[in-house]
Amino acid sequence: MAPEPATDRFAETIATGLAGGCAPTAMAPDGGTATSHAGKPPRGGRSTAAGLELRLRPMEAETGMNMSRILVLLSALILLSTSVPAEEGNTQPGYFELKPSLVANLASGGKYIRCDIQFMTMNPESLAAIEKHAPTLRHELLMLMSDQDGGQLQTADGKENLRQEAITLTRKVMQELTGKSAVDDLFFTAFFVQ
Repeated sequence: MAPEPATDRFAETIATGLAGGCAPTAMAPDGGTATSHAGKPPRGGRSTAAGLELRLRPMEAETGMNMSRILVLLSALILLSTSVPAEEGNTQPGYFELKPSLVANLASGGKYIRCDIQFMTMNPESLAAIEKHAPTLRHELLMLMSDQDGGQLQTADGKENLRQEAITLTRKVMQELTGKSAVDDLFFTAFFVQ
């Protein structure tokens, strides 16, 4: 029978140590029996940790790896196996706050509107484009707001209609300037009509 590869023994050793309910640990320097994490020898009187070291000794002789290196590699392997690679559809939204507040005279129904706006995008690269073109977006939004009726903007439906018009407008402007709509959503974070 051919000798089993070191990687198979390593995987078997890890599985045995972890299934036994204790973390891999080194034996005492005097060669005494190691104990489980509860301080008692495991079933059968033989320590899983001791079995782990005994199984690692042949691999240690073949590869030159000592117990501390193996534990470091095991920790790295566990960390790598639990990390989730970022997928394109799994990104977090990014926000850009248009500063300072937008203030515009209203066409009717009030004197002026003051609001704070934040753009949301799911594409991190779009944040730089939004920031670059913020003066153009600001101008277009001010023109849109100055055409509004203050009485309508004091209702929830009026605010939502303005928000939808602003989203459509900013997407159109960004499409013309960059070739991409860039803005996924727009939020009023402060809104005041007088």
